[in-house]
Formats: sequence, structure tokens, C-alpha cells
Amino acid sequence: MATAARIYGPGPDEPFALRPVPDLAGTEVFDVEGKHAGTVYGSLVDAASGLIRYIDLALADSNHHVLVPIGHTRLRPDHDELELRAATIRDLQQIPTYEPHQPLDGEYQRRLLAAHGRLFHGERYYAHPAYDHGGLYAGEHPIVHDDAGAEPLSPLRRLSEIEEYDVAGGEPDIRGWPLVDTNGRRAGTIEDLLFDPDEKKVRYALLRPQGQPTAPLTPIPVGLLEIAGDTQEVHTPTLSRDDLQALPPYYPGHFNRPEEDLVLQTIATRLAGPRHYDRPDFKSY
Repeated sequence: MATAARIYGPGPDEPFALRPVPDLAGTEVFDVEGKHAGTVYGSLVDAASGLIRYIDLALADSNHHVLVPIGHTRLRPDHDELELRAATIRDLQQIPTYEPHQPLDGEYQRRLLAAHGRLFHGERYYAHPAYDHGGLYAGEHPIVHDDAGAEPLSPLRRLSEIEEYDVAGGEPDIRGWPLVDTNGRRAGTIEDLLFDPDEKKVRYALLRPQGQPTAPLTPIPVGLLEIAGDTQEVHTPTLSRDDLQALPPYYPGHFNRPEEDLVLQTIATRLAGPRHYDRPDFKSY
């Protein structure tokens, strides 16, 4: 691949310059259904930090290129290949086309992220990187249960309410741990966990806001949290106390997909402008 000119052009909504690099170039990419989707042509990284933000995917059997946020991909276990969390080949054909080495403005990136965000629906909803366990629970199934007497459950349940379920051995139980925001301030205490009984995965931590013992709990997607096991603290390195206060509250019996969508929409709105790349879409594991 020829050396490309550095891409400049930060504007009000695009504070970081991006430049193409050959990292990952030639890597095969497979869609969420396991079908070959194309090959990585190159990557776009922050000129300032060197962190990869997008992969430039050359679609198979096509002259088209599309950008995929790095957080929407992951390495296949034991393979030098990438797989997409939610996109099918058909979905990729609906993503705004990218011409290699074109400057990226804020409007284009908003349309790009909106198009990718629409792919996380139905059974693929929890493939969204905001629900990734990479920084919280290392295990594939951090929740275990005793089958004896277990009854069918609704999609998300509070761990404290179902005695047959518990945190798996070897995984930290963060209930009761303080939450520290991006400014290093204590924002409250993790009171409970919302988990998916079918997948045996935690989806949210429920925060009791600091100094508000009667306030509703705040649901925080686990992909935005990290554990500091040495101090028994949970950190949210991208969210401030104001961000946490802006999240919609959790009301038992009234937390379904529309409420979850509102959580993600609120996060996307807060992490805009200069904080654009703090979104989980750009976090790789």
C-alpha cells in the first residue's frame, strides 16, 4: 500500500486529526454470520494519540470501502482474523461509502456512527461494545446458577432478587464497591447488577448515587466500567458525575428495550464533540 498523506481537518465536532496507517492491512474480516466480508485496507488512527479509531474495510467482490469503528470488531480466537460484532455483508452495503484518504468531518462521522448503531437490534442488541465485559468481568459467563427449582425468567433481572443465581467463582462481586468517576471523585456505590439469565452475563451495574439514599438507581452499561481490584473500586474512566446524573433512572418493572435505548442514546449524546472518541465504539480489547 502506498504511503498516504496525513489527513488533517479537525473542526468543531472533530477535534482530533486522523491519519491512515498500514496496521492490520491485509487482515481478513468476517461478518457476524461468519461469512467473509472483505479485507482490511488500512486503519485510521489519532494523529495525537496513535490509537486506532477505524478500520478501512475493502468489501469482498466490490470496489467499495467502508469504515468500521474499532470497537465494533474483535479478533477471532486463535486466528489472525477480525470478526464484526453485529454487521452482516448486507448491512455493510448500507454504510456510507469511504474513499481512502478522504478527510473526515464531524457530519460524516455522525452519519457513519448512526448507520453502525442501527445494526445493534434484536438478537444483536447486546453485541454493542457498551456491553463488553473486557474491562469488568473476564469470564464469558460471570453469572452461574443452580438449576434446581429455577424458573423461566424475563430478559433482565436483578442479581440480588434471584437466589439461584450468583457471581461465578473467581469473578469479583462488585456489589457494595464505590464507583469513581472520570475526575477521580466518588459518584456513589454499586448496589446491584442487572443480568441476562439466558446468556449468564451482566449487562448493567446499578449505582446508588452518592448522598442520595432514596434516589432511583442509575443503570450503567458494563462496557463503561473497569475494576480496580487492588482498591476494590469500580471506575468509569469516560463518564463524569454530570454524565452519570444525566442517565435515565432505573425503575423496577419499567426497564425494557426502549429504556435501554435511551441509556445508549444519552451516552452517545454526552460523549460528543471533543469527547467523541471516548465512546465505547472506539475502545478495543
